[in-house]
Order: sequence, then structure tokens, then C-alpha cells
Amino acid sequence: MANTSHCIPTVSEEFFKPLFPLLEASPHRRHCPAIPDGRWLELGITRVLGDHPSGRSFLQQALGLGREIPTCQHFFESLKSKRRLRLCRDASARLFQHAGSLLPDPLDGIRDLANFEVLAGDGHWIEHASHDPLKRSNKGEETYYPVGHFYLLDLRRHTLRHLALCDQVNRRKEHDMRAMKRSGAAGIREGIPIGKKTILVWDPAGIDFRL
Repeated sequence: MANTSHCIPTVSEEFFKPLFPLLEASPHRRHCPAIPDGRWLELGITRVLGDHPSGRSFLQQALGLGREIPTCQHFFESLKSKRRLRLCRDASARLFQHAGSLLPDPLDGIRDLANFEVLAGDGHWIEHASHDPLKRSNKGEETYYPVGHFYLLDLRRHTLRHLALCDQVNRRKEHDMRAMKRSGAAGIREGIPIGKKTILVWDPAGIDFRL
């Protein structure tokens, strides 16, 4: 019997399969032999989904599993690239739109919502990184503040996108309402056609998961 095991895709290959065709269409893609753009995105997504106390720990575990990885210095330097950031944003937006066209609409059939897009939003705060600077609290103490991100969930398609990074310069911990005002209607409605009405539900307390 012929060995056909090489034809069976791995779980990782199937998981990342939708990403790479979308990446090929990105105007921000470049040829980078050291860390190809596709590999860079794959490493970043794997890092986010994993449970690692640091980026160095993530790379060490990947190396221990026999995976080919870049050097620590090269990997961390690539994270500073503005071009890679644009690539990441573009790939995320393309994946968001692609997934939305394939997923069922749980709000379909609710007549009162027929002409509306419905978005749910909330802030997510993570523990500060070891290299983050100290800030002075209202009590005059030097302390660390967590980093905040704000996200929007499309309740029609259950696709998630990043709305904004919290203001780490003028605020110790930015209030959600201020971040929404900073993003503006254009940021919140990104990808929604002009003229399409939109409902924004902020904070998970306002969301019924069963709808």
C-alpha cells in the first residue's frame, strides 16, 4: 500500500490555509528571505494564541519542538517595522471580510434589525510588559499600568476586529468612551457602506450570546 500520509494536511496547515491567499493580494507584501511575510504572520498569530510569559519563551519553545525560527534579535526587530504593521492590518481586514462572507447570520429573520449592522464593543486590558515604563499614580507612587486594546465584534457574522490601542501617553488607563470618540464614526464603521445604519452595543453586559 502506498504511503499517502504526506498528502494529509496538518492541523496547523488547515488553520492558516485561509490567510495565505489573502496575503498574496496585499500591496504591503515584500520579499524577505530571513522572515517571509507569511511566516512572520504565522509566528505572530501562534504567539498570541499560546500561553507564554515572553516572546523569548515562545521562540525557545518553538525551537524545542523542532520548528525553524528566526533569531531573537531579528524577530523582535521585525516587530518594529511600520511596513509589517501595515501588512498585518491589511491581512486582518481582508480575513475579516472573507470570513464574514462565509459565516451564517444569527440576526437574520429579526425584522426590526433588517436594515442595521450590529456591532458589540469592549476594552481588553493585559498585564504590562517587563520593559514598560513606570508612571506616577494619583497617590504619587511609581507603578505600572496595563496596556488596553478596544475591539469590535460583528454580531451578524461573529468576526472580531481591533478598533484602537489605548492612549498610553496622555492617560494612565484610557476610558472606553474616550477611545470611541478618538476612533470616530469612520473607525467604528470601517467596512460598512455609507448609508447603512449601525447599532453599537458597548460592554458585554449588553450582549445576549444566544440572541
